[in-house]
Amino acid sequence: LVYASVACGWSAVSLLGAMLTPPDMASRMTVDFAESTSSGSHLKDMLVSYFGVLHRCVWAQFLAVVCLVACLFLLLFIAIMGCDQAEGLSRGYGVIDKKMLAQVSAQADRDD
Repeated sequence: LVYASVACGWSAVSLLGAMLTPPDMASRMTVDFAESTSSGSHLKDMLVSYFGVLHRCVWAQFLAVVCLVACLFLLLFIAIMGCDQAEGLSRGYGVIDKKMLAQVSAQADRDD
């Protein structure tokens, strides 16, 4: 459950960060390694044109919001399941507790 909650939380934070980053700031976040290649200007133009596409496409924004809501619902579901599992284990409804009770009752039956 911990891995799933970290994955859903990280996805939600990443999507929210991508949606809240202004497009002009996103275009400044390109990498300068492109100038060291032979076709550096072409690669740099491509990076500038494709970075920040989220702000230019309504469908990408809509799908990002849908994914963000899905991640938050999954995170809520994971939290509820974790609380339910912890409550069940504290009451002795775990697999190990059941096996121990069965072993104790089998031993008590043999003793009688």
